[in-house]
Amino acid sequence: ERSKVLANDPRFGAALLGELAGRFEQAGQPTLARLAVERLALIDPTDPRVLLARAESFAEQPGREGDFERILAAFPEPAELLAVLSRIGSARMTAGAIAKTGERLAALTEDPAVSDEHRRAAAFLLLERYGRRDAAENAFRMLAAESGPESRDLRQLLHLWGPRPPEDARRWLAG
Repeated sequence: ERSKVLANDPRFGAALLGELAGRFEQAGQPTLARLAVERLALIDPTDPRVLLARAESFAEQPGREGDFERILAAFPEPAELLAVLSRIGSARMTAGAIAKTGERLAALTEDPAVSDEHRRAAAFLLLERYGRRDAAENAFRMLAAESGPESRDLRQLLHLWGPRPPEDARRWLAG
């Protein structure tokens, strides 16, 4: 009953549909949340909730990696992109979507315009969800190079390297 009203009532504007989608999701009603987002997509296909729903869908579909990448491009601010990628996760992503996401996050960590906070968040996502230890290590090296010897970024690097850091890590520490 509620889903028919939600899907067909023209009085539901973009703001109300967005609010309903969030409330339905919080209330554990994913079907109603999805219906609200689908209706919202008809009104405003650029709404972040619509883009997030599409990104989640494309990430799970083989052959849709290009569509997934185009959706991610709609989030130009690092904070928005990191929030989207944190929400989607990698558990149901295709291998192609995981690879593209890892590349995008690695590029984000190397961008000098990105804040340390966002670089750190991207590094943790690379490490924990996307299997990109190399890119995460590079990000933590950049962060640690700008901070003191007691920094959390250096501690993170030391943790990554373990009790016997590789030769290049020892050179970096000495350098």
